[in-house]
Amino acid sequence: MARCSKCNTSNYKRLTEEEIKELFDEGQIPSSCKVKVSKYYMCMGCKKVFWKGPKYDSARVQIASVLQMNEEDVYDEDGQFQGYVDGLEPGKTSAARELDQ
Repeated sequence: MARCSKCNTSNYKRLTEEEIKELFDEGQIPSSCKVKVSKYYMCMGCKKVFWKGPKYDSARVQIASVLQMNEEDVYDEDGQFQGYVDGLEPGKTSAARELDQ
């Protein structure tokens, strides 16, 4: 989504494989996600970790419905909200991407 649900910032970092492993080892990411999820993001404001979980698809359909838009108008081919988190390289932040443009 566009903003952190905890602190409302819009600056995210896509985590590297090393960072993900460390968070699994620390217990900050549930072990049940290990085989189901490949992309993790960290809010740079409060350090909360996010990933596309089981409620993701229903939430995006509901958001599109509220906005009265087709899902294709709101989300890209990977199912990510256009213009925000998707497309980040591991280790990059959304703020760094904005500076590059």
